[in-house]
Amino acid sequence: AVVDLVQRNIGSGNGVVSGYAAAPALPVERVSVEHRLADAAGLLAEGISARALVVPTFTGETARCLSHLKPRCPIVALCPPGQESRYTLLWGVRAYPTRRLGRSLESILAESRRAVRRLGAARPGEPIVVTCSLPGQKGSRVATLVRA
Repeated sequence: AVVDLVQRNIGSGNGVVSGYAAAPALPVERVSVEHRLADAAGLLAEGISARALVVPTFTGETARCLSHLKPRCPIVALCPPGQESRYTLLWGVRAYPTRRLGRSLESILAESRRAVRRLGAARPGEPIVVTCSLPGQKGSRVATLVRA
């Protein structure tokens, strides 16, 4: 369903990927995989009224893409300790330093739940969206709904 929404959004005939607030549109030829993943995650978050969008990140690229879209919910960037300053000027992004990401999707989801609860972005049982690459699987990307 989300893929259909994204395809309709991108292929709407206007040649742009739209945001959710007042974000300027990007020409389709400049849209990276990170932008497309951010758009899919943002659409999912909007569609289910998610309390937060969580993105484990080392480079900050997906967090920047999500920030550009200006979603209604906060963006939580799980980052290595000492990297928090990279995210302070990004719209809607709250950095959460952690060493607990691990190498499995389950550990990423567990740390995502812990982060949104500690930051007060979501309470247990509330919907959040996590978008990430799968550890050890080059080129894989996931946007998934979980409960905080």
